[in-house]
Amino acid sequence: SWGVIDRRFGEDRRGPSSRLIQGERGFLCPDTAADPLVDAVLRAELACECLVGVALRCRDGNLIGAFELYAGAPAFAEHDLEILSSLAELATAAIENAELAAQTLAARERAALLADATATLARASDPATLLEQLARLCVPRLADWCTGSTLEPGGARRTVALHRDP
Repeated sequence: SWGVIDRRFGEDRRGPSSRLIQGERGFLCPDTAADPLVDAVLRAELACECLVGVALRCRDGNLIGAFELYAGAPAFAEHDLEILSSLAELATAAIENAELAAQTLAARERAALLADATATLARASDPATLLEQLARLCVPRLADWCTGSTLEPGGARRTVALHRDP
């Protein structure tokens, strides 16, 4: 039945969720047989007689998803749409908060890397040592592997090659 649900979100953007994509905050479909946006496959394969859905929209209005409930018998009323809308707002706030927390953590990690690099680079005695220490800071924090070269009179010379799993 996942395939039935997934087909509704194709590029043609038809189906009950198209209302949400087009800007509605939510919808109540008490009788799927009477709704032209609900296809017969959805009704038959999922035994879906009614559904209610809400948009998951960020504070800035961007649509990030949809949440829908399906039932085999008439079960949803206007108050269900109100409850689901409240749940969608809570879910969206939680998603946004998780994204902000991840951004904050990433910023802290970048700041810590810069602080470590500043201290490390201040102690470096020569270019080769500096590149080796810099590589140790970057792997695995920023990359899986790193190489560094110095330019010498005869050309470039690789002075460091470091992999996270040597």
